[in-house]
Amino acid sequence: MKLSPILLFSATIIAVASCSIKEDRTGCPCVLTVSLQETTENVMISGWNDENKIIYDILKPDGKECPIKYRVPRDRCEISAIIGYEELVLSDDVLLIPEGSQMSCLYACASVVDTDSETAECEVNFKKNHAKVNLRFSDSDTGLSPYDIQIRSNVSGIEMKTLSPVMGNFICTPEIKNGKGYEFVIPRQIDESLSIDLMRGDERYDTIALGSIIASTGYDWAADDLADIDLVIDLPKGEISITVSGWDGPFSTTIII
Repeated sequence: MKLSPILLFSATIIAVASCSIKEDRTGCPCVLTVSLQETTENVMISGWNDENKIIYDILKPDGKECPIKYRVPRDRCEISAIIGYEELVLSDDVLLIPEGSQMSCLYACASVVDTDSETAECEVNFKKNHAKVNLRFSDSDTGLSPYDIQIRSNVSGIEMKTLSPVMGNFICTPEIKNGKGYEFVIPRQIDESLSIDLMRGDERYDTIALGSIIASTGYDWAADDLADIDLVIDLPKGEISITVSGWDGPFSTTIII
């Protein structure tokens, strides 16, 4: 039986359509899925391809796990996710601590993702990028010092891409706790410059080299999650007791100052 010209033309179309044609998709973007932990805080998502910023997003999760998809270049992508950033100042790709303010209670994650494929995944695990310090003076019923207290260090912020500390002047005044003593929050440190100044008005009466005291405990400023610190200072005896929590168990020691 001979096919009519119309039927023959239709059969040819069907045959061509059924062929397996492999496309060159190397120029197509990668679909990157970023999976967030459960949180109700705003999340700042940033991404870089080489030196180019390709993602900047502020998410407002509802307390559930939250996968987000982005189309990114095929290559590699550096992703950061940060919560607790609102009290910091955004300058280019750096979060700066305003002078006179404490570090914010920052949690963050930074990852390098291979995006040289059609899809890729990045799971965000927030890490504690601040240390809370409780300070009490033992020779006072209130735990407070007869002097004004000022905290200083050489770290004034954090790089968003790598979460590395940024050098600069950090100065803050501790908050007075409802109980006894003071409380202040500091960023990840890069040296032993952290200090407590005992002030009489605008004049510095004495300085306690807190950075070197913390270093003597073996404190790890490079840890994923920074441990909190309790300090008890006895000025008449010239002693400071330091307890570091958040490790396998609390570490305590007394140092002559």
